[in-house]
Parts: sequence; structure tokens; C-alpha cells
Amino acid sequence: MKRILAFLCCAAMVLGLAACNTNQEPSGSEPAASESVELKTSESTDFISFTPCGHSGGSSTYSPTVYETLLLYEDGELKPNLATEWEMNGNEITLKLREDVKFSDGEAFNAEAVKVNLESLYEYQYDSVAWFQVIGLLDHVEAVDEYTVKIVLTQPYYAALYDLASSFALGMMSPACFEVEGNPYENVFTTAGTGPYTITDYEQGSSYVFERNDNYWGEAPAVDKLTVNIVPDLDSRLLALRSGEADFLLGVSNLSYDSFDELSETDGFTAVKSENHSKCDYILFNSANTALQDAQVREALSEAIDKESMVSNVLYGLQENAAYMFDPALPNCALDLPAYESNKEHAGELLDAAGWKLNDATGLREKDGQALTLKLVYQAGYGSNDSVAQFLKSELEKVGVELTLESFDLTTYSTKIYEGSYDMALAFSYGVPYDPHVTLSGFVGYDLGDVSMQSFDFKEELNGYLTELMQTTDSEKVAELTEQALTLMHENYAAIPLTYEKELVVFNNEKISGIEFFGQPGLTVLQNIVPAK
Repeated sequence: MKRILAFLCCAAMVLGLAACNTNQEPSGSEPAASESVELKTSESTDFISFTPCGHSGGSSTYSPTVYETLLLYEDGELKPNLATEWEMNGNEITLKLREDVKFSDGEAFNAEAVKVNLESLYEYQYDSVAWFQVIGLLDHVEAVDEYTVKIVLTQPYYAALYDLASSFALGMMSPACFEVEGNPYENVFTTAGTGPYTITDYEQGSSYVFERNDNYWGEAPAVDKLTVNIVPDLDSRLLALRSGEADFLLGVSNLSYDSFDELSETDGFTAVKSENHSKCDYILFNSANTALQDAQVREALSEAIDKESMVSNVLYGLQENAAYMFDPALPNCALDLPAYESNKEHAGELLDAAGWKLNDATGLREKDGQALTLKLVYQAGYGSNDSVAQFLKSELEKVGVELTLESFDLTTYSTKIYEGSYDMALAFSYGVPYDPHVTLSGFVGYDLGDVSMQSFDFKEELNGYLTELMQTTDSEKVAELTEQALTLMHENYAAIPLTYEKELVVFNNEKISGIEFFGQPGLTVLQNIVPAK
């Protein structure tokens, strides 16, 4: 439960004592004199933390603009960031750090700063971030010299470097943030990172203001100030964009596909889709449901859904049909297995074979006097979830399955799954750089996937593959175990992959001439915004 709460934690995380000292005079050079560029946007969910551990909510989207990671994951590759060189030898990782970097509060970035960040994550956030094995397996951290740090794990872990590129929760905070009593992650509501921006003002639940960090070590970004207004309602976000109260909307969580399609044809706006996939949207089953414990039923439900039609008619061709749980382009995810396809006639035959016979009078499948009625839960206000849910309801009705729909805020949605108060749930993978290793670890680490599959007859075998996967660095063994785990899930219809997401952005082209997607498309990188001249 604590793992998912790291992603869904309550807003109380921001109600603490001031921690980081942001009153020091900046020592970086002043940007060249020019007219100040100020932009505004709307975000669907409130910020829940001012630390890199606030993965859920709007704060997760903007975290990399404030807190940089040691390595950078971009377009499928690990690249230098705050660390310029690295070497992985068994259970030891040695990093050469970038010199002459300062946090926004003037504190120096060095090996000691990395040491206090990693040790504090282990001490105060272990229960929430231990599934990042670079923290969960942490033995100790050595500051070899001012700009060399060695991370020693209790055992090798193949994805440790990917963990170090994860903006949640491995963004580096100023050492001053840890000079407080108690858990620093609960007592910070100012920001002090090495990134190009810092939060200078906020009103919880209402707005957050980002301004340029004059201590930033890289090229000064073109945007001086960004105000993020919290607007939970989709129609209100669109109205803000049209009226000029927002200059852009970024992400499938903030835009519906029909609105993106409409705005792409509207004068004054530019709509852009990312080249890379960000995550996979899929359906989780509640394995405690007796009907769903039958693999034939799960297969039938999968075949009942015409995903090509959903992509074309509901999602305006802006996503791609997902034949597998993970994009085959991801490491070790290209499987030589038949793709999931739609076949309603065969779906009916499978349901017949499973004992669910069609009652011509009601139009529903029945077995032992009970109708096959299932409840689908999903997150309210998230992109096109409402439209997708309605489409799924219509598709399953065609094979005699009644689907009832319930939507909830993010925290309630998660609670419903842990309580088992659902039959099917709209979910999504963690996306890059967390896929496939973090999402897979969640199927054995008491995440939503693990909880949902507890009663399936293949779960013990799956646990074995995934547990062994998390304890090896041998590349051949990693590939073998990943294939075994994904094959087992695929052949047993453990979940129904729906689509591979591509991120979306719409902007006012009188204020902005371009926005380039980052290698992690779901993250807002303000320095990639090019203001209109």
C-alpha cells in the first residue's frame, strides 16, 4: 500500500514547516537583458509535494524543471546529467559529478549532496520508494572525493542506472532541505534544486509560480516565469486556453482527444503529438471475482473489444492499438507471441464454453441464475477516460456482458482497488523510464497490479520470475526472465492492454512558436518552450 501511496499521497505532504533557505543571494550570472517572457497553463490536479517524492498530482509533471537527476533518460538512452560519467561493477556504481553546479539556494552540488539525498531517501522514505532498488538495496554511499560518489548496494540490480534517471524520487535536493527536525520530505514547502526553475509563490489548490533559477549551470531558458493554475474540470481548462487565461495545455491528463482534434483545426492554436509513446493504458482484472478467475472469460472480454475502432472513433487516431502489455520497442519487450485481436464471434464461443449462456430475453450472459455484470472503475477527470469507459460498456454489451461504470478521484480510485470494490479498472503503466522494470516490479511488490492478480492460478509462477528478475544484473538472464514473465501474463490474459499513449500539447501560437517534447513525453520541460517573437 505504501508504494502506491507514494504516487497517490495526500496533500498533507505540503503542510509542513519551511525547510530550505531560499533567501540567499544568487551567485549565478544574470541573463541578458530582454523583455520578460511570462506564460500561464492549467493543470488538472493539485501539487501534493514540493520535493521530488510528489509523484502524483501536478507536481510530478513539473519536478524535472526544479530537481535534476544524476542521469538523464531520453529517447531510450541513458545520458549524462548531473553525473557526467558512470561505471557499474556488480553491486557498485561510481559516478563522476558535474563540477561548479549550485542549487537555487546557493548550496554547492557535490558528492556530499548526493550522499545526503540517497541516505535520506533510505532513512525517511524507505517504505515509499524501496521499489526503486537503488534505494531499497542501498548498503552505503561513499563520497570518494568532492566530485566522485560511489553507491554500494547489498546485491547487484540490473536497472539501478535507470533508477538514477527517475525524476520521482531521485531528483537532487539542496542539503539545506535536510537540516530540519524529523522527516524532511514532510517538512518542505519551498524548492531548492539544480534545475532551471524554482517555485517562488503558491496558493495550495489554486496556483503555483515557477521562475528562472539564476544559479542554473546550463543555458538560461527563454521563459522567465510560468504560472500553473489548478483547474480540475476539463471544460474549464479548455475555456482558459481559448480565453487566453492559459497559453498551453500539456498532456493527456489535461486534454481530451476530441478537444485536441478540434483545436488542431482552430486558428490561433497549434496541436502537437509526441513521437514517442509515454505509457500503456490497460484494464486490470479483480482476480477475487470468481467469473474472472476463468482464463476463457478474460480472453473473451479481451476479444470483445475492438481497439482499432476505439483508437479511430474515440481517440481520433492519436493513440496506437496495444497488442501487448509493453511497447515492443522497450528493452526486452519484443515478444514472439500472437497479438491480442478483436473477435466478437469467438468471444461469444468462449463465454459459452465457460458456461455463460446468452439469455435472449435480457440480452445478458447468465450462469447458475446470475447475470454476468461487471463494474469498471476509473479515474475521473483524466483525459478521455469517460469516453473510453462508455466505449468499453458498449462493446461488452454486444457479447452479453453488462458493464457498470464508476469514476473517482485518484486516491479513492486506488482505495477501491485495494479494497476489491471493482471487477475491472482502467490503469496505465508508469511509462519511461520506469517501463518495463518498475511496472513489472509492481506485479510482485503490492502495487495495484500485484493486488489485482493475487488469486490468479499463475500468480505464484509469475512471482518467481519477477523476484529473480529483481536480483540479477546478467543481461541474458534479465532478457530471459522478462520474456518468461511477460509471456506468462500474455498467455493467461492477466490484463487487457488497450493503447500505447502518445502525449499531446496544444498552445497559443501567438505566444509560443514551438514546444519540443522531452524524451520522457509526459514531463513538462519549460526550457523546451520557444516563445513567439
